[in-house]
Amino acid sequence: MNQKNVLAIATSATTPGREYTLVRRLAGGGQGEVFLARDGTREVALKLYHAHMGTVDQEAMVRAQVSRSMTDTPEERRFVWPQDLVRVDAWNRWGYVMPLVDRARFLDLGELQAARGRVTMSPRRMAEAGYQLSSSLRALHSAGHCYRDISRNNVLFEPATGELRIIDNDNVGVAGESQSGVIGTPEYMAPEIISGQASPSTLTDLHALAVLLFELWTWHHPLHGDLECRVHCWDLPAKQRIYGAGAVFIFDPRDASNRPNEPDYRGVRRAWEIMPETLRQLFTVAFTDGLRDPARRVTEGQWQQAFLQLFDGALRCACGAETLWDPKAAGGLACWHCRAALNVPPRLRIDTGAAPYHLPLTPGAQLFGHHLRPSAGRKEPAELVGEVVRHPNDPNVWGLKNLSENPWTFVRPEGATALVPPQKSAPLALGGRVTIQNRTCTIES
Repeated sequence: MNQKNVLAIATSATTPGREYTLVRRLAGGGQGEVFLARDGTREVALKLYHAHMGTVDQEAMVRAQVSRSMTDTPEERRFVWPQDLVRVDAWNRWGYVMPLVDRARFLDLGELQAARGRVTMSPRRMAEAGYQLSSSLRALHSAGHCYRDISRNNVLFEPATGELRIIDNDNVGVAGESQSGVIGTPEYMAPEIISGQASPSTLTDLHALAVLLFELWTWHHPLHGDLECRVHCWDLPAKQRIYGAGAVFIFDPRDASNRPNEPDYRGVRRAWEIMPETLRQLFTVAFTDGLRDPARRVTEGQWQQAFLQLFDGALRCACGAETLWDPKAAGGLACWHCRAALNVPPRLRIDTGAAPYHLPLTPGAQLFGHHLRPSAGRKEPAELVGEVVRHPNDPNVWGLKNLSENPWTFVRPEGATALVPPQKSAPLALGGRVTIQNRTCTIES
């Protein structure tokens, strides 16, 4: 479409009298085109479907999204939802309006990779992004919906903060019920979709989520190894083999047939070597057991807890590099960049009722309610429970200050018990135990 033909008027199909002026074309794809549009002084993004993609089922799905009630939660706000259904009569096409995302701030994975050297995303911010993505999809799935097309093009990251936006949500629908012409992007499709044995679902979303997270941490696809290198024509049968029945994880501990041995793959080998052990274990499950059995895929909640823990374990080396302490790692911790040994501070081991949570007790570290109940995720506003503070009279002594409204019970290493009232501190004595909101928290090295 020529630029001179772009200007047109879109009229609202859900709000009578509202009009949008199309300003310029921003992007295009298999489903349609996205334009910058104005509603008076407000700028929005407006997606128009190609004629063959704007089906009755697609319109019903978008209309349901426009009319659904939204919850004001961080998980919900990360989705860039359709806000209005529109028609452009002059072109005999329809589409929808959505908020305009600042693409100077938010980049897709391909843009992040292209900007390497100019734009960096620290390990802690990558953990934050992983947490936000998994928690948002957990909320979506808990509401009975599936996304259908999780891919590098549909998730945008802000490198400086790890904040993200999830776009192209017009294919989100009720799992197992609503119909869509989109079944996913081949590189992210679960093997059972590739083979034609299943339709998109929450379980296939879990596979796509794992692929995208792996790419975020390694800049590489988890199934692209020696088997891919032997492909001479990257046609549909080749994709069906690599992503479908013949899929093999490049770091499968039981099958070395798809190792990334080519020199061009040294980056992913290095990324795997320095990756936190918790993530290595989860990715191994996702792309071995999870490839063969959808019911054994890593859940959003498992990813969420892993990234929450890694976010809190960020330590900075003297060289300036940031390394993530991981409770599952054996031995000492070394900087991933310069290999220097890092001093790991004492931790608060929180017995959560499931897997323990470990909070490094660095100066100023804060204890929140979500640390005591990590399976529930972070809440907004965050519940601040405690903080690591220096003793007012002895700068060499540190304690955990009670910032809650209720007293804690502290058991000293030798067995003596004391109450810790609000605004008072429990000493950070190794072996000491403090009970906070019915959680036993042990100070250990």
